[in-house]
Amino acid sequence: MPEVIGLSERFLSNFACLNGKIKFVDGLHLYTDIHSDLVISNYAFSELQREVQDMYLEKVILKSKRGLITWNNLGQNSFNAYSVSELLEIIPNSKIINENPLTYEDNCVIIWGCK
Repeated sequence: MPEVIGLSERFLSNFACLNGKIKFVDGLHLYTDIHSDLVISNYAFSELQREVQDMYLEKVILKSKRGLITWNNLGQNSFNAYSVSELLEIIPNSKIINENPLTYEDNCVIIWGCK
């Protein structure tokens, strides 16, 4: 969402060491593959329809060295989105860690690329 991107840019601009090192891409502008060091999704990915998740997986998530998805089952229950077990099969070297604090039953965090 452009508003969230704007807020993130504003906050992170306070850290001079990050200037020019972060690329912000909203979901409306995914025309090419995004190769990145880190992808963070705070529930957004888990709340998309499977077809949109497929695009994000192909163009962003599977091209990222590491990442974190805070996951809930809203999309799975409402939009035929991927389940946690399906995502663990799709995203190489991914695993689940507990959401802490747990904000809702069955929420979790999926991470990959971490040692």
